[in-house]
Amino acid sequence: MKRFTTWAVALFCLFTHLCSAQTSEPSQQLQGKVYVIQNTALRESKDPASKVIRKLLTGDKVVITNNTDPSAYIAEIDGVSGYVERKHLSLTKPEIPATRYVAIPKDSMAWRYIDVGSPLGGFTSKAIATIVTGDKSQGWFKRIDLLTDDQGKEIKFNNHVDCLNFLSLKGWEMLYPYIETSSTMGVSTQTLHFVMKRLEKVSESGE
Repeated sequence: MKRFTTWAVALFCLFTHLCSAQTSEPSQQLQGKVYVIQNTALRESKDPASKVIRKLLTGDKVVITNNTDPSAYIAEIDGVSGYVERKHLSLTKPEIPATRYVAIPKDSMAWRYIDVGSPLGGFTSKAIATIVTGDKSQGWFKRIDLLTDDQGKEIKFNNHVDCLNFLSLKGWEMLYPYIETSSTMGVSTQTLHFVMKRLEKVSESGE
């Protein structure tokens, strides 16, 4: 009987420890790169009813820039910053639900997104713009090409507005801009990006 009691106490202590470990992260202060574990949004303030700046999907990575408020952190993704509730973030990468990517019937309309970049200060003379379409994987799962006209010739723009006007005439709508800073051989450069979208007909099911 004494041996049984000892085992029962040991099992109870183990169970209590496991439960404590599983529930410890929600109160843990997070910092740096973390994962979104439930669909949510970046908002203008910590109020859950405040204006949405950008939607966040399960599995997205964000960078916490301020974690002083235990209920909502200030986080950044793709150069966009806002508040996100602490309960939707974790250090552990979540399983991506299969419903995140849904096949779209052929000939229906769907939003297509691109990322257009051009160097800041690079338009003193006419300059080219780069475009990320996501069509082909290369490097960090993206392919960067030069923006070209209908004949495939590289286009040189007078300035950023000239570039946006060209894309607007092609049906593209700007979602938001952001600045990317990079450094090569100690030389820092900045690139202004525009994330854009337009409705296109789906040519094949699920693509």
